[in-house]
Amino acid sequence: MLDRHGERVGIASPDIEFHPLDKRGAKTSAQRAKVHRQAVRKLDRSAPDIDVAARLIARGEAQPDTIPNEPVGVVSYDPAKRPARILMPKRPLPADECRREQDERIATQLDLAKRILG
Repeated sequence: MLDRHGERVGIASPDIEFHPLDKRGAKTSAQRAKVHRQAVRKLDRSAPDIDVAARLIARGEAQPDTIPNEPVGVVSYDPAKRPARILMPKRPLPADECRREQDERIATQLDLAKRILG
């Protein structure tokens, strides 16, 4: 197999389909995995080692200092000068609501039992 410049890239062979119980399929798969791992190791060795943290620090140090803008005005807040305050009511918890409903049911049943038994 050749690349666009005519240099040899690799050898292409037809893919053969094996039966799931055929041992040749497992051997072929293992061989392909081995070749793949070797190629990845070779690429890893050829890549330069880069210290990302050191590069980020150097880039940050190369940036110019940030100068804040002049303030346009001052905003102040005094809660004592507010004309009114609103307190939102708390919603009862679902467990409290269930308990209240159960208490009402029990009270109703006790009243009914008292009326029947006299």
